[in-house]
Amino acid sequence: MFASKNRTIGKGCFVVQLFNLMTSLTGSGYRYTRLDDLPSSSAEFFADTLQKQQIILTDQDRDLEKVGDSVQLLKNMSSRIGTELEEQSIMLDDLSTDMERTGIKMDEMMKKIAKVTNMNDGILSIKIRMSLSFLSLFCFITLLWIDDFTSATGYVVYCPCMGRFGNQMEHFLGMLAFVKALNRTLVLPPFIEYYPKKKRAIMVDFDKYFLVEPLRNFHTMIIMRDFIKEIAPNIWPPNKRKAFCWQPRQSIYDTKKLSGCHAKEGNPFDAFWDYSNISFIGDVYYASDFPEAHLIDLASSRKKWNEKFPADRYPVLSFISAPAAFPARTGHHHLQKYLYWSKAVMTEANKYVVESLERPFIGIHLRNGIDWENLCQMVSRNETDKLFGSAICTGDSSKLTAEMCLPSLETDNKFEVTKKARKLKVRSVFVSSDRNHYIDELRQELAPLQIVVQRRHPENLHVNLAILSMADHFIGNCVSTLSAFIYRQRKYASSIPKHSSFFAQNYFIGNKDEL
Repeated sequence: MFASKNRTIGKGCFVVQLFNLMTSLTGSGYRYTRLDDLPSSSAEFFADTLQKQQIILTDQDRDLEKVGDSVQLLKNMSSRIGTELEEQSIMLDDLSTDMERTGIKMDEMMKKIAKVTNMNDGILSIKIRMSLSFLSLFCFITLLWIDDFTSATGYVVYCPCMGRFGNQMEHFLGMLAFVKALNRTLVLPPFIEYYPKKKRAIMVDFDKYFLVEPLRNFHTMIIMRDFIKEIAPNIWPPNKRKAFCWQPRQSIYDTKKLSGCHAKEGNPFDAFWDYSNISFIGDVYYASDFPEAHLIDLASSRKKWNEKFPADRYPVLSFISAPAAFPARTGHHHLQKYLYWSKAVMTEANKYVVESLERPFIGIHLRNGIDWENLCQMVSRNETDKLFGSAICTGDSSKLTAEMCLPSLETDNKFEVTKKARKLKVRSVFVSSDRNHYIDELRQELAPLQIVVQRRHPENLHVNLAILSMADHFIGNCVSTLSAFIYRQRKYASSIPKHSSFFAQNYFIGNKDEL
């Protein structure tokens, strides 16, 4: 619209320029000179006349030169006007196409309105007609908005169905890289949460925890609820929805069923798709002949994705799990700079810091729940040397140890917290944990330094994470993806990168460069 206005103003300027030009021609051109009174002799009369004719001819020659210049100017202006008219013609063709498409939608809508209100019976009041006119205008504008918002390059929907928040955020970074590489709009999924007394997982909309606008500075995004309400009915109707999975698998409930994606089998899969009222009529096995599908950083992989699943045939790619690496690739870590906590989360975090903590303060994250202890036994039995986010401490060469996975109280107190507290001269310590916070033990250890040790009551994971992100120094768990999330948040999403360290990580001197 703004481009059209600029062109209209431009044409107005050309008209004014032409008017001024023609005015200058008539103003300085043919001069009519009144002859003097009748001369005393014919010779003087003819001489005087010839002299004045010569002056007129000279003026005419000068004016002809101006006319020649004007003709050239007019040619140039005509050429420019022609070019702009051609551009406007293209714009009008596009507008005509959009209007025709919108007109079809409007026609269908008006037929339904006419059917409901019996517009053809001649008894509809003027008031109702006016109301319908306003309704039609509103619907028309809405249809244009929806049509303008619809992405021509397609969308990506996925279920963040692997683990809890920390694991979900590892996949999220990979999905940011995925949609950017394919130039598709990312449908921001709700987070999946689990509660002891709930049989099914609970969905929490993305924007409850994070701001959406900063993410749009990186690429196009839309919240799942908005996509389902405004976009999906037009480009992804229920009879066109297919589930994308790596390859077919056997049903976990009925072994007699044919292999397939089984997108809604089990928790949280069924709860996730049901939350948005999504069901599938078929499956697509995207990696059957495409084993490098997850290597989205490769140009050959991006090309194959676009060739196999063009947006005109597959406007929506709906994955039953994220087609991204776990944990997130190092090359994708910097994408966390687009993640900003929501206003509600930051308000609670700031309030707690102001009211309960004194700066400088250390934030520590402990993992010592029953499930975590069981997980770390794999490391103790040497069954694995890499686990979850452990690469942040071990790099590519060092080996993961049981102490890194489940630090002892001795390590927590003496080797890390006390050492950092003395060095930084901190005034308080904030503790977040999935089970034991060791508040009494830490208070006893730090009492000589007159340091306050605090935890939140009641616990709120996301507010805790925001507080840890704000700490003057952070100490985390080498294996935990939550600790990895906080580390990246402090490094990439802060205006100035903040210092972090990990329990037991300095057993390997070479790892200091990682931090």
